[in-house]
Amino acid sequence: MLSFVTIGALGFALCAVAAPPVGAAPARGCSGSAVSFTNKGAQLDQVAAPDTSTGTSSKPFKVAYDGRVKWTGKTDGVIRPGSWTVKVGPGISLSDSFKNDDAKSESTGDEKVDKRLPVKITGLFKVDVTVKGPGGSCTASGWILIADSPLFTPLWFGGIAFVIIGGVLFVLARPTRRGVM
Repeated sequence: MLSFVTIGALGFALCAVAAPPVGAAPARGCSGSAVSFTNKGAQLDQVAAPDTSTGTSSKPFKVAYDGRVKWTGKTDGVIRPGSWTVKVGPGISLSDSFKNDDAKSESTGDEKVDKRLPVKITGLFKVDVTVKGPGGSCTASGWILIADSPLFTPLWFGGIAFVIIGGVLFVLARPTRRGVM
């Protein structure tokens, strides 16, 4: 099981560790930063929380699916034990609990994006992270852009399947000439 600080910091990396667009709650009870890199090691983007200039829907934190994210995160207090929740878009929600036996309130890491996302996806996603327990809580929200080719993603294969099915149905549904009596 991942430690609390690791979960919180990974949440920062996933949600762009930034304050969300106007009208949403900024990061509270925590702070952090993240830098994304391409698979060749070139820096792609960087973000910090709280910071209202990045991590918004108009300026999302860019990551490459086959790249890396180096992050650092800190909570205002030592949270132990506790639970975390990461929500991505309207349909994906991950959660678990942690002990934090080391009583840490800050951590750093280097994560390979495709190891955290088992299926290749691309596009703009809103991410909300909550960590809570005795000692405090942390909430952060932001936008990430997984910048990569949409070719050969599950949605691409689904689109190809619909095109093939549509073509077959089109051929089968065409009018035929019947014999005249």
